[in-house]
Order: sequence, then structure tokens, then C-alpha cells
Amino acid sequence: MSKKRDVAVGDRVVFVSSTDPYTRLVRGVRGNVVGIDCTGTVFVDWEDGSSLGMVTAAGDVFQVVDDEENR
Repeated sequence: MSKKRDVAVGDRVVFVSSTDPYTRLVRGVRGNVVGIDCTGTVFVDWEDGSSLGMVTAAGDVFQVVDDEENR
């Protein structure tokens, strides 16, 4: 996992947890950041087909994955 840093469109991320009781995402699923809105919601296209937006202010947790981890 990477050290804490700002997330940007195009970053690769890994799901840790969510406060959404209906999500089917499981810890460790990876995805690509496709957008960030003005409220800070990070929209991710997850490898499992989900497109859950992550709201860190509400307790959702993900981590940016360094390029070296993708090789």
C-alpha cells in the first residue's frame, strides 16, 4: 500500500471498507479512479463491476496503490 497522499483521477486504488450497508465490495478489490466531485466523493470503477463512490468524510476507506505494486 502507498503512503497517504491525495487521490487523483486515473489513480489505482484498493478497497478497504465502506459505511454503505448495501455494497458488495470486499476488502482488497482494486479499481480505477474515474472522477472526484466538488464534495470530495471519489468515483471508482471497481474490478468486480461495481462503481461505488467513496465518501471518506462518511468513513469509507481506500488506499492508493503505487505503480510498482501493479507489476
